[in-house]
Amino acid sequence: MLHILLLLLKIIGFILLFLLLIILLVLITPIRYQFEVRKEDESPPYLKVQVTWFIRAVSVTVSYIDQVLSYGAKVLGIQIAGNQPEYLARKEEKQKKKEARRKKKEEEQTEEARREKKEEEQTEEARREKIEEGQTEKAGSTDNSDTPGQMEQETPELSAVSVENVEEQEKPLPGTSSPKEENSEKKDDIPEPGKNQKKADQEQKRIDREQRKAEKAKKKEEKKAAKAKVNEQKRAAKKKKKEEKKSAEGEKASESGKLTQLLDKVKEVKSTYDEYHGEALIRKAFTLLGKVLKHVRPRRLTGYLKFGMDDPAVTGYITGALAVFYPVYRSNFTVEPVFYEKCLSVNCRGSGRIRPIYFIYLGIWLILDKNVRRLIKLVICR
Repeated sequence: MLHILLLLLKIIGFILLFLLLIILLVLITPIRYQFEVRKEDESPPYLKVQVTWFIRAVSVTVSYIDQVLSYGAKVLGIQIAGNQPEYLARKEEKQKKKEARRKKKEEEQTEEARREKKEEEQTEEARREKIEEGQTEKAGSTDNSDTPGQMEQETPELSAVSVENVEEQEKPLPGTSSPKEENSEKKDDIPEPGKNQKKADQEQKRIDREQRKAEKAKKKEEKKAAKAKVNEQKRAAKKKKKEEKKSAEGEKASESGKLTQLLDKVKEVKSTYDEYHGEALIRKAFTLLGKVLKHVRPRRLTGYLKFGMDDPAVTGYITGALAVFYPVYRSNFTVEPVFYEKCLSVNCRGSGRIRPIYFIYLGIWLILDKNVRRLIKLVICR
């Protein structure tokens, strides 16, 4: 048992060591990039950028040539993305083959389903025929079993029963009268013409009284509704005047309130800046930016740059900005400013590398600063 446990621990240890080596390899292996830029005065620009990782196991290429943007990505030499015509043609051909295989498979499935359905129909028809044959055989056996003597004995009994039923239907039920008696009673119930006219007049008078009452009630309701509408309009006008007055007062107060809120916010930012040593944090941020730029800058840069702007002052400003980086590349790269005309001519190549583990180092370097830790706590607490 102990031997098996030690063997399992060894296997787990080797797996963890393998994963750790892969992570270290990913972090240490640099991401390399190369670029090439060409532009003359009248010619269209030429730009090409290539990024590779792990001995070109993964590569991404982006180019802008003859005013056409193209890109592509490869993994182990196999292209997985891009917009080049060759790649798109291969992708379309693969899609067509896949679609043809899918259609063929669907046709096979439909043919198989049709065949199965036909077999089921044949079996169902055979079963139905067997059932019909059995029913016809039973019917033939029952017809042979019935004799003429039995039929003759049954018919007199049926005729006697039908006669008795007819006699019973003609007899009146107990407690009811015959049709002749009902007709005589209806003749006795017919009222006289004078009585009917009197009743109709009374009913008409009653209807007229109800209509007059309904009209009076309707007019009363209309008067009440009109009065309520006028009162509602008056109340709405008063309410609108009050709201306008309040809004005017609120606008005045809001203007002064916004100014006070802005001043309070400025004071709060200043107090936070002083409390968390904002000046030291800004210096730290500029130091971090310098470290990142120094790490990602091109290691090799060759070529030249000739440029000129409409305003000579702008040309001077750009030349001053480029002069900051010129000591690094002065041996292989030249800058030629033109102050008397507008022009642009460039031809350069460069390459560099980026190590992911360096950014982990920068993160640890930042966290070790107490001011940064205090700022992080402030952000998390808020």
